[in-house]
Amino acid sequence: MLQKFREERGLDGQKFKRSVEVSNLLEECKEYVDATTDYDRIDALCDICVFADNALHYLNAKVQYYGIKDNYISDIIKIVGIISMPELNKAITIRNFQYLYETSKNAVTALGYNFNKCMQETVKEISSRKQDPKQAKEWAKNGVDGKWQKDKRQKNTYKADYDVCRI
Repeated sequence: MLQKFREERGLDGQKFKRSVEVSNLLEECKEYVDATTDYDRIDALCDICVFADNALHYLNAKVQYYGIKDNYISDIIKIVGIISMPELNKAITIRNFQYLYETSKNAVTALGYNFNKCMQETVKEISSRKQDPKQAKEWAKNGVDGKWQKDKRQKNTYKADYDVCRI
């Protein structure tokens, strides 16, 4: 689902950078903690899954399910904390990104939403965004580096409709 998104944005060949990935995940965890509506919670959880899926891609791994039943933000934050540890080997890092994805997926379902439909809505939304022109120039000149930045001046982007994703 995210392969096309990565290709279109030049992210496909990006290397895994722990500090960038952890920073992105912490930002989404904060959005979840600050959320006052289910819409905002679903948005943050799906964004966590986007970052986890991308990180797994950069680590040459895929989402894998282990049958985890957890769906609590405290578990998600704990996993992000573990991922931030620079001494983790690649296999443990991959497993924790997989757990993070699965735990976030379970949280979406626990809120009463179809996870796959929510992710489709999320991908539609993020795919409708244009890249910050300054960053696009820098990336064209120096290569992809860091988090993809949206053009804040862009109007009329698609807004995910999570209401159609209720179970």
